[in-house]
Parts: sequence; C-alpha cells; structure tokens
Amino acid sequence: MAKYLGNRPTAVPLTSADIQDSTISLSDLSASGTASSSTFLRGDNSWVAAGGDLSFGGDTFGADKTIGSNDTYALSFETDGNVAMKIDTAGIITKPLQPCFLATITAETRTDMDTAATMKYSNELIDINADYNNATYTFTAPVTGSYYFSWRIGFSGLGAEGYDWYLNLYTSNFSARSPNGLTYRAFGNENVNCGGGSAVVDMDASDVAYIRCNSYSDDTLELYAERSWFSGYLVA
Repeated sequence: MAKYLGNRPTAVPLTSADIQDSTISLSDLSASGTASSSTFLRGDNSWVAAGGDLSFGGDTFGADKTIGSNDTYALSFETDGNVAMKIDTAGIITKPLQPCFLATITAETRTDMDTAATMKYSNELIDINADYNNATYTFTAPVTGSYYFSWRIGFSGLGAEGYDWYLNLYTSNFSARSPNGLTYRAFGNENVNCGGGSAVVDMDASDVAYIRCNSYSDDTLELYAERSWFSGYLVA
C-alpha cells in the first residue's frame, strides 16, 4: 500500500521582486578583508587588492609553461601603455623601447686634431628611446646595465711623417683603449685612413659615453662622414 505523504507545495521560482535592495549586505557574505573599488573577492572568500606579480605554477614551476596561443596573432608585452616587446607570427622579436643609437659625423676639415677633443658625431640616424644627444655627442644610459659600443673615424691629409692616432671611448666608469691607446699610423696625403674599436662596458643609469680623438698632428685633415660613426645599444 502506498504511503500517503499529503499535499506538496508547488515550487515557485524567485523573481527580482522577491529580493529587495539591501536584502543581502556585504557583511552577509562573511568575507575577510574590506571590499572597495580596488579589491576583488577571491576564491578563499577574502577581499584582496588587485594587481601583483604574474606567475605560473606557483613557487615551483615544474614543467615548461606556454604563454600565447596557436592562432596567427602577434604577442606583445606592454608597460605603462607602450609596447616593450613584440613577437610576430614568424617568431621575430622586436623591442621598440630598447636603447639603440647610430650617429655619424658631418664631413669637415679639421686643423685642431693635435688637441684632444670629443668627436662631433652630430648626424643622428638612429635613436630609439631618445638617449643620444647630437648637440653634445654623448649617449646617456637610461638604466644600469651592460652596453655595447662601436666607433670609427675616416680621414685623410696626414703629412708624410705620419702620426699616432688615439681614438678612445670614455664613460663614467670606464675608458676603452688598447695598450697603445688605439693607435693608428698612416703615411702620405692621398690615403684615406680609418681607425676605431668596440667594447662592452658597464654603465650606471645617467652615465654618459662619448668618443675623444687626439692625433698629435698639426696637419689639416679631411674627415669623412661615410667612414665615421658612433653606435651602441643595451645588451643586458
């Protein structure tokens, strides 16, 4: 025999009219912390501030992690609203904000090369991040790090006896010169002579780098723009 259970009430769904404003307050959620425009409710029922470091796998990373997707879109990393690094669909990486510069001299005649002077690399061809000053011919490091520099000068007009050339990189922490002072000797008035060097140097933020030349020559020299440059970029 079936047992009589009596009449069951018919279920009535709740509507928005059944829940009035302030029926459930924040205190009813029993969450720890303080709710505000800068916090969010986390899975452990606590209000925490938004932001923080991005991590994958916790403190122990374990297996390799993959960032990105399998579609044909590029992947960009931004900071302060600007793209700092971009990986295109071919895997090519560009760094639009990475310090990098290239400057050449303006072709000119010089008669004062017997006095050490900063080389006038005033023709600015590349200056990513605007760290090179073509009025003072100096590069200023925006951040502490290791920087690669290369420099060169092309000239003609030395007398037959020739002279030693000293073409040196100077920074706040370091001067790059060979045991002979990056010396270049040339003979005759018709030859175009070139000299230069390269170095990786440590720089602190706001340190400057520039090139100085001294030939110990009283000759009138022709300096060639297409054979003279000063360049550099942040390595690490």
